Amino acid sequence: MKRANFVWVAIAVGLMFSCGGGGGGNDGQLPSGVEPPLAILPTYNFEIGEMLENIDFFVDVGGQLEITIEFGNTLFGSVDLNVISPSNVTFLSYVTDVGSNIRVTVRDSQTTLNGTYVLNVTSAVNASVGDSPTSGAFDVVAPNETVSVNFTGTGVELSLDGAAAIPFTWEEYQELIDNPLAETWQRRSSLAGATFGFMFDLMFEIADQFDELELTLTTNPTVETCDMFTSSPPSGVLAQGESVFTRLSSGDELSPGDTFDWQFTNCWDSSTYDLIDGGAQFSNYIEEIDANNTLTRIGFAPVGNTYGGIDFFELRISETEENQGMFTIDPAAVITVRGGFWMLLSQP
Repeated sequence: MKRANFVWVAIAVGLMFSCGGGGGGNDGQLPSGVEPPLAILPTYNFEIGEMLENIDFFVDVGGQLEITIEFGNTLFGSVDLNVISPSNVTFLSYVTDVGSNIRVTVRDSQTTLNGTYVLNVTSAVNASVGDSPTSGAFDVVAPNETVSVNFTGTGVELSLDGAAAIPFTWEEYQELIDNPLAETWQRRSSLAGATFGFMFDLMFEIADQFDELELTLTTNPTVETCDMFTSSPPSGVLAQGESVFTRLSSGDELSPGDTFDWQFTNCWDSSTYDLIDGGAQFSNYIEEIDANNTLTRIGFAPVGNTYGGIDFFELRISETEENQGMFTIDPAAVITVRGGFWMLLSQP
C-alpha cells in the first residue's frame, strides 16, 4: 500500500513564530506613552480539542483508506521555547501529558487495519520539535487487544496484552504499517504513532502562522509565491504557485474573534517535493496579554457557544517525483485533509 505511512513524512514545518511588539528608548528608558515590548514566556501549555458541533478531523490517504480522528479529553501538555526577542522565538520541545487521548477510525482500507481504536497516553511523551519522541508511552486499545507502545532513546518497544516487549528501531516501527508480513496489531500501532505525530506537525504549522496575523490587518490578502519547479511540473500544475492569507474580519487592528483564510494553489516545497492545494480557515482568534504586556494565551478555539478553531477544506498534500526532467504525482501518494480541531497555547 504505497505511502500508507504518510504521516511519518513531515509537512516541512517552519517551527518559528514571532508576536508583535516593539518600542525603544534612550538609556533603556521607553518614551512616554510607548508600551514595553511584548514578553513571550519560555513555556506554554497547549491543548488540542474537538470542534463544536462534533466536527471530526479526516485524513484520506490516496483513496486507499480514510482516517477519522476524534478528540476525547483532548491532547494536552506543554511546549518549551527559545525566546531571543519578541520577533525571534523558536519552538524547541514538547511534552504530551498522561490522560491525553484520541479515537481513531480507519475505513476503506485494503488491508486488515479497518476498525476503531483509542490512543491513550500512559506516560508523558517527550519530543524535540520535528524529531521522534525520546521517552514516554501510549496504549492502543482496540476490541479484544491492547498494544503498549514505549518510546526509548533508540526506538520503540511494542507489547501485546502485557506480553514481553519486542524492540524496533524507529525506521522499523515506521515501516510496519506497510509490511504485509507484520502482525496486524504491530501495523495498527505504527499507524497510531503516525497519526499522533501528524497532529503535532499540524499544530506547529498553525502556530508558525501567528506572526503573520499582525501583518494581515486589512482585508487585503497577503500573497506569497511558492517554490518554482526545477523542471517541467506535473500535468495541469503551475510552474510556480502561491499561498494567500486573508483576514476576513473588519477593523484596523488584530482583535479577539477575528477570522482568517489561508489558501494554496499549486504551492510546491522544493525541500520536501510536496505540492499543497486547497485551504483552511482560522476562526475566533484568541489573544490575551496581561498588565505586564506578557502574552498569556493565544490560539483559535470556541468560547462559550461561539464557533472557533481550524477548519480544513480539502487540503491536499501531493508527493511529487522527478524522472527524466518531468515531475509527476502518484495518486496513491496524495493526502487530503478536511474537518478540523481547535488549539490554544496558555500560560502555565
